Amino acid sequence: MMIMAMVSFTGCDKDDDGISGNAEDLIVGEWQSVRYEGYEIYEGQREEWSGRYTDNLYTFYRDGSGRYTDLDSYEDSYSFEWVIDGDELILDEGTMEEERCTIEKLNGNTLVLSYFEEDPREDYEYYERETFERVGDAR
Repeated sequence: MMIMAMVSFTGCDKDDDGISGNAEDLIVGEWQSVRYEGYEIYEGQREEWSGRYTDNLYTFYRDGSGRYTDLDSYEDSYSFEWVIDGDELILDEGTMEEERCTIEKLNGNTLVLSYFEEDPREDYEYYERETFERVGDAR
């Protein structure tokens, strides 16, 4: 799951959070992951993770297309289509279900995406947050 690698409980000043301008313009470019954090609760057991993570590279093109590359192996790479709806980034990889993430922060240098799901019937909760830094322009 592509953007399931989205997590970061780092201390961010709330004044700096949110989208600082036109999201469609700001997101165009190359973004490399720098931090990944989150938690999962299943049947009352909580597992947390946090740390530096630099394996994901997302390239967002102005025409709504994009490319994901796993920088660890370079073998896991695929194209996707993207759309921003309010504070949601929606990625369509051509699979049955689109991936939806919340844009917690987006400016010229930083992108923070999060994902949350829960199923109270299964006593299940999952949250992840990934922080990215801009590393280049989309060509």
